[in-house]
Formats: sequence, structure tokens, C-alpha cells
Amino acid sequence: MDIGCRMALSIIDADERFLKRYSHKVKQAINDHTHFGADGGLSKSQYHEVLDSPVFNQTQLLKKLHGKAVKQLGSSGSGNHFVEFGLIELYADNELNLPPQQYLALLSKKC
Repeated sequence: MDIGCRMALSIIDADERFLKRYSHKVKQAINDHTHFGADGGLSKSQYHEVLDSPVFNQTQLLKKLHGKAVKQLGSSGSGNHFVEFGLIELYADNELNLPPQQYLALLSKKC
């Protein structure tokens, strides 16, 4: 069960050639700065406001899952968690107020 997981899309002002040219460095940076696996990337002494949320006390199920959330927070988990690069085309009058063009995009799902 995913607890507090989310997806994020980062848009990078670069094109496909950037990823091809620096693919090894990009992969290395992801491996160096992303914790993959079920146990979290935060230390047990590190504070995060999500862990103090009153929501964990509202139901018996969430009370039981609080410890699991502590262990998984800050990780990219396992199973259906991922980091993927791709291209995104933005057109005029886009909601991001970015110039219309093709961008490099990083999509990730993590806890």
C-alpha cells in the first residue's frame, strides 16, 4: 500500500540532445541522490511535518501505518515507484506560463 506517495513533473529547459549527451551523469545523479527501496531516505531523527499530521490518529488503519510511513518517507519506494525522462511539448497560453517549445521532462513517483 502506498502511503502519502505522489507524482511530480519537473520541466527542464533542455532538449533531447542534452539527455543523450549527459545520460551517464544524469543516471549517476539519480542513483546518488535518490533512495530506492522500501526503507526511507530520512533518518529516524529527522523531522517532517507529514509524520506529525493529525490524520494518522483519525482511523485505526492509519494509526497502524504510521510506523511504515516513517520508514518509507523520503524514498522512491519499490514496485510501482519510478523516475523517467521524456519530452513534453508546451503550446502557447499554457498553464505554466512557459514559452511554447519542446522541453525535457522528469516524471517521478515517490513517497
